[in-house]
Amino acid sequence: MDKRVVHKNIPVISLENTIRESLDILKQLRVDGLPVVQDEKLVGIILTSDIEFHLQEGNCKPEDKVSSIDLEKPYFTRLDIHAYEILKNFDNVPYCYLPVLDSNDRYLGVVYKEDLVDELSDVFRVLEEGSVMEFEVPVEQFRLSEMIKVIEQNDAQVLSMTSRPSKKTPSAQIVTCKLQTQEPFRLQHTLERLGYPVVYSSANTVNFLDDVSFKAQEFMKYLEI
Repeated sequence: MDKRVVHKNIPVISLENTIRESLDILKQLRVDGLPVVQDEKLVGIILTSDIEFHLQEGNCKPEDKVSSIDLEKPYFTRLDIHAYEILKNFDNVPYCYLPVLDSNDRYLGVVYKEDLVDELSDVFRVLEEGSVMEFEVPVEQFRLSEMIKVIEQNDAQVLSMTSRPSKKTPSAQIVTCKLQTQEPFRLQHTLERLGYPVVYSSANTVNFLDDVSFKAQEFMKYLEI
């Protein structure tokens, strides 16, 4: 994870804060929960819902300290973990951030889900110019290296590539490629001819005239033969 995405200016709650002070801070910031930090160590997460529950049940009084109540288990991440790994941890928390610790368990700040999404968009080069193609290929007897070789032999560059299970065909997978190529239609036709069926191509949605031009060039080559 890029350390620049860690927000260090987010207020934290101390064990010495009172219940009333903590609730006022949460409501003022309009957040569901905040990290509880003592001596630069993350000791828990305090939630508005938990405070209101404890007050309603008579488990504490507004003037009691935060240390007097049970705190939410502190899910956290570390600075040296990749954004790809961190993103899945957001399924475990009811709030929109994760506390970040260094290798010595020192609290550094929080990271928001949208910051990780932005970081991953750089990893997959989402904002770069290029053509997107998706292929449905078998899970078995498919060699990614062979596919990349074909792409590169056709004067194209692979910017990023991912795969996921096919929802329609259990024995297949969907391979998504972000490619840099001057002739996307030619590349698409070549890949399909070699047994890589294209289920989506951004080139098909960009410019109809480019497709007509490609077919005209292919026809001229046929006439020359």
